[in-house]
Amino acid sequence: MNNILISIDTSKSEIAKAAIEAGANIINDITAGSDPNMLDIAIEYNVPIILMHSRGNAKTMTKLKDYPSGKIIETVAQELMKKVDEALRRGVYPWQIITDPGIGFAKGLKENLSVLKNLSSWRLLTKDFPYLSGPSRKGFIGILTDKKAGKDRVFGTTATVAASVQGGCSIIRVHDVKEMDQVLKVSNAIYRNTPEIM
Repeated sequence: MNNILISIDTSKSEIAKAAIEAGANIINDITAGSDPNMLDIAIEYNVPIILMHSRGNAKTMTKLKDYPSGKIIETVAQELMKKVDEALRRGVYPWQIITDPGIGFAKGLKENLSVLKNLSSWRLLTKDFPYLSGPSRKGFIGILTDKKAGKDRVFGTTATVAASVQGGCSIIRVHDVKEMDQVLKVSNAIYRNTPEIM
């Protein structure tokens, strides 16, 4: 278990602090530092922090998914980079920052598909920071596959995981680890020649 990294998914700095002290290795903040103390925790404990794009909160984000036509991923990146720049200004080391375009957050079907389709441009739009993709079991997959329950969206998720690999993601957040491990192995072999194919 020593080689397994633990990420704490929280927007509250006190929870992040407690989790890190208990052994967590990474902060995953879906609000990208809305808690003013969150960045201080990342700095104090010298741990990586994932900064995710979203708008509003859990109650309002579904109404905040208007983006300029043809500029969806550019707009998402521009909005998130304001949070990244603030983290850098506050003293977070650049090598401790991981970005996340926030698939499923303040985005509808069209926006989520556009982000996945254009992930290969994300690194350039966000100053070459490593990035995470979290499409697993998301609602837009249910819309496309007519599957209401998240547990029934495994096959749909495989396509989004493959797209994330093709798009250059460093980390992919999934629910169905066993199944997605196979997807990752094949996708890496196709898109990244890993392991090297003789």
